[in-house]
Amino acid sequence: MAAETFGHEPVTGLVDGRALNIVCARCSTTVTHYDEAYRPSRWTRPVRWPCSTALLLGLANRPPTAQHDAMES
Repeated sequence: MAAETFGHEPVTGLVDGRALNIVCARCSTTVTHYDEAYRPSRWTRPVRWPCSTALLLGLANRPPTAQHDAMES
């Protein structure tokens, strides 16, 4: 692991528990779901690459947006 990436590197991982995709090796987010009785269940999931930190550190290019694509057409 290079020091300047601070651990934010693209790796292959599970997204939404069912599909392989490129995710950040360091970042995760907590998901909370409430059932019918408003009892919370929480789990963590990986963040898709590029994460916000990778963009700020200049480790990855910002992905094009639909609005940007429409303006170029």
